[in-house]
Amino acid sequence: EKEINAEKILAVNEMSYVTILDNNSYLYYDDLEYEIENRTICNVLDSINNIYLVCNNEEFVEILIFNKFNKTIVSKTIDNVDLVNIYDINNSLYLIGSTSDDGLIYHTNYDLEMIDQRVFSSDDKIVVNHLVFHDNNFYISIYKNGITNNSEFINHGNYGDIKSLIVKLDLDYQIINTYYIDENNENEIVKNFYIFDNQIKVLLETKSGYVIYNLSLCLTKSSYYYLDVNSDVELIP
Repeated sequence: EKEINAEKILAVNEMSYVTILDNNSYLYYDDLEYEIENRTICNVLDSINNIYLVCNNEEFVEILIFNKFNKTIVSKTIDNVDLVNIYDINNSLYLIGSTSDDGLIYHTNYDLEMIDQRVFSSDDKIVVNHLVFHDNNFYISIYKNGITNNSEFINHGNYGDIKSLIVKLDLDYQIINTYYIDENNENEIVKNFYIFDNQIKVLLETKSGYVIYNLSLCLTKSSYYYLDVNSDVELIP
């Protein structure tokens, strides 16, 4: 067994991973180590030809593209983006998060050249934190200030609360349906969700615990239940 000295480990796939130690990162691929100096990787994505290594900075996001065939690393930056997640969908990439406190879906090719984007604007913070593609629709989770005037979403909760919602979008990112979540907690964030057997399974994390929702694809609630646990919970597809 190999002993790993690291402050954090990120899995890339079954055979590859990234470690972080002393503000440096190390990619292990094909039994070789690739040192990435002075960068702390916070997210990874494995695609057919590349591995994408994400570094968030205060004013931009840097994504390192590791080519699996020639073993080179190319750096790309996207200004004014705080990246939460990155997905490989239909032979292109979808980056989600926020830009200037507005929610963001940023669609690119594999070279990180922008194809299109969708911004969810308001006069306060909105963040897109999860995305699922199903039957030619996008399903996203958003968390936002309870009061977000001048936006596409209604106010729910109080100013300073963090509230979440699930949004169904068409291929042009137009809103089809929205499900607003409110468990009367000050801090409510969707930790994960997935679609199985035409049901959306949502794990909500609150200050007092966890709630699991079952939603239809039209975003109507079919059932939900509370988890009375003190430990960390994950929703596994």
